Amino acid sequence: MEKIPSLDDDRLMTRRLRKFIEKRCLKDTNYSVADDVGLDESTIRSVFKDFTEVMERQDRPQTPQVLGIDEIHLNNVLCVLTDLEHKKVFDLLPSRTKDYLDPYFTDLPDKGRVKVVVADMWRAYHDLARTHFPGRPVVVDKFHVVRFAQNGLDEIRKRTGRRLSHDQKIRLKDERFLLLTREKSLTDEEWERVRPWLKEFPDLRAAYETKERLSSLYEGQDRAEADRLLGECMRRIPSHLDRDFEDLIRIVKNWRAEILAYFENPFTNGFTEGVNAAIRQIDRQGRGYSFEVLRARLLYKEVTTKGRSSIRRKKRRPSGSMSFMVFGAEDRDVVYERVTVPPTTTYRRRTIAEFKAELDQWLAEVAGTTEEAPA
Repeated sequence: MEKIPSLDDDRLMTRRLRKFIEKRCLKDTNYSVADDVGLDESTIRSVFKDFTEVMERQDRPQTPQVLGIDEIHLNNVLCVLTDLEHKKVFDLLPSRTKDYLDPYFTDLPDKGRVKVVVADMWRAYHDLARTHFPGRPVVVDKFHVVRFAQNGLDEIRKRTGRRLSHDQKIRLKDERFLLLTREKSLTDEEWERVRPWLKEFPDLRAAYETKERLSSLYEGQDRAEADRLLGECMRRIPSHLDRDFEDLIRIVKNWRAEILAYFENPFTNGFTEGVNAAIRQIDRQGRGYSFEVLRARLLYKEVTTKGRSSIRRKKRRPSGSMSFMVFGAEDRDVVYERVTVPPTTTYRRRTIAEFKAELDQWLAEVAGTTEEAPA
């Protein structure tokens, strides 16, 4: 029969329908797409499979200059590669083992473009970087370094809670995320919830100070200054808490050069961690996609630009007020009123005296309206 340009060559459907299915499969499940277009789910799966095969042949992203390497644990341990300079996903691989990654990086085109590699403390990543990207700095991601300090703090929090009454133990457990948050990111009210615990329990305070010192290490110092502060941070850990911070002490000893490389190449795997969260969301949506579908939905989905968020950041404590230098927060005679003005939300500062005056005026008006109402 005569060829019709608008019809797909492989199936009894229009090209427009095929492209619609391909686009929808990148964000919705096959079953929902099949229900919307009135086709069998196997047909939708077949169309999407053909699409991924075409994209595999055509899609050749440029090798990044700043390469982020991380892993995500689903049914298997997958390896995630990202372009940290341009905040893009570079590739998703079915394994993070050295035997799998070695031939992959051997065949990687334009390896000379890679200037910096950012990874965690998985030894295989660093061995591969030295083999395939010789002379390039390898940076240990600061998130993984600070996390070991947070783990030590959390262990001490749990041990402290075992000595408390049931109600106090629940209260201390509720403050967990406040203790793990940077002090400068806490509001005055949140700081007032944290401060009594630090004053009452010296070990908890020492662990909190260690976490704060290590976090503040990454705030703009050069490498020499960071090296000095890192050594001071390790020396100030009380000897009886060495067991709680055993992992932190070990990774600083074994990876000190890679940790300090951040101060000459300030890149982190924060974007890669965000990609990992997106992968988990995709996997939950499909209740366990195959690797091929998961990879296609991650790599070939159209990039959308988000609008400006209407969420306002909470008020921070004054910079420079650190727990191991100054305890206590300045009391302020203010409250905050939330005023909704579509489509944004703003905050207006008012004193308590103003608030009470307006409240008294409103109560007087309500009382007057009640008296004037007919019996």
